[in-house]
Parts: sequence; C-alpha cells; structure tokens
Amino acid sequence: MGTGILYVYMDEERTIEAPTDEHGNYLVLSGVEYYFSLNGVTEYPDTVKIWGSYWDPPPFWEFTNILIGEFEVSENIDFAWTIPDLPMETTLRFKYGTDLNFPCPHWRFGKTNMLHLAPA
Repeated sequence: MGTGILYVYMDEERTIEAPTDEHGNYLVLSGVEYYFSLNGVTEYPDTVKIWGSYWDPPPFWEFTNILIGEFEVSENIDFAWTIPDLPMETTLRFKYGTDLNFPCPHWRFGKTNMLHLAPA
C-alpha cells in the first residue's frame, strides 16, 4: 500500500465528492468522467504513472490495468478519467508507480476507498 490517497469528485473544481456506499467505497458509473486527486505521494521523486485496475469477470479471470497517464509528482496529482464500460459492481483500484511489470517498490496501490460501479 502506498502513501498516496485518492479522492474522487464529480466536478472539475473538485468540490463535490462522489457518493459512497455503506463501507465508504466510492460509487461511480460507466461512461461518466470523474475528477481525481492523488494526494501525498512520497515514494517517487519525479513522475508516476497511474493505472486503473480491475478483475475481468468469468470466464476470463484476468487482472486488467488501464494506463491513465504519467504525471509530475506534486502535493496533489489531479487528473480526469472516464470510467470504462464495465459490468455493474466491478471493483476498480488505482495503482501508481514507475513500472507495472515489476513488484513493489515499482508500483503501489493507492491508499483509498475502492470504486464500485453502481447501477444508473
């Protein structure tokens, strides 16, 4: 688990946080653009890549990582991302680091609530 804490917002100004379920996990919709802030990254000095990660449903049972982008490390790393078309109740997590093909310390999960795709 990394030091970066991910926040999910519904507006570009990052004033309205996305709704959460009873466990505090963010609820998001496929095809909708959300605005994210990854705060407090201390493991990497210069740049990080950020990936959205999820398990593909059966029969595939594969872990899919979608590169969102590469960003300069700062107090707040802000980015927008449209949630891909995924089955309802898919759980998304965010990884950040320098290389997805190697284990930690080359990437870490963001220390945050997970995102669950909610019914529209």
